[in-house]
Amino acid sequence: MSILTYLHSVESQISKEISKNLYVDNILLQADTVEEAVKKYHESKQIFASIGMNLREYISNSTMVNASIPEKDLAPAGLMKVLGVHFDTNSDEFIIKTAFPLKAPLTKKDVVSQINSVYDPLGFAGPLTIKLKCLMREVYDMKLDWKDQLPEKTAQQWIKTCSESNNATIKVPRLMEKMQTSTTETPSLWVFSDA
Repeated sequence: MSILTYLHSVESQISKEISKNLYVDNILLQADTVEEAVKKYHESKQIFASIGMNLREYISNSTMVNASIPEKDLAPAGLMKVLGVHFDTNSDEFIIKTAFPLKAPLTKKDVVSQINSVYDPLGFAGPLTIKLKCLMREVYDMKLDWKDQLPEKTAQQWIKTCSESNNATIKVPRLMEKMQTSTTETPSLWVFSDA
C-alpha cells in the first residue's frame, strides 16, 4: 500500500493535510499557533507510526514549537533545505547563493552548467541571472557544438557578466508581510511567466 493510499484511508484532517503537502520525503505543514503546531507534530507521528514509519527531523521557525518536540525528532536549527531550496529557520528566510567559476576557455557546455548551478525554482535570483540567460540564448544562436569554445568576445562578456552577480546571497522572507517597510505600503507580488 502506498503512503498516499494509506493517508486517504485515514479519516482525519491531518491525514488530508499531509497528503496535500507531501513531496517525496518532505512534509510541509503550517500552523497558526504553537499549540496547533505541537498537535500536528503528535498526530503526524502517530499516523506514520501506525504503519511502522518513524517521522523525524521536524523543524519550525518557532523556538517554542521546537522546544516542545523531543530532541530525537528535531532537525538541527539553522540552514536547511526545503525541496532543494536553502531555508534559514532562525531568520525565517529562503536563501539563494550564486557561485560562478570565472574560468576560460569557456564552452557552450560550461555556460549551461554555470547557469544551472543556481537552483532557484521560485525565481528569487531572476534579477541577477537574467543577463546571463540572455547571453546564454546568444550562445545557443551561434549554433556551437557542446564542447566548442566560445568566441573570445563572448567569453569575456560572459566572465564580466558572471562577476557582476558572483558570490551573491539573496535572502527572501518566507512571509510577504515581513517585507512591508511602512504601515501605508501594501505589499505586491509580481509574477512573470513564459508559455
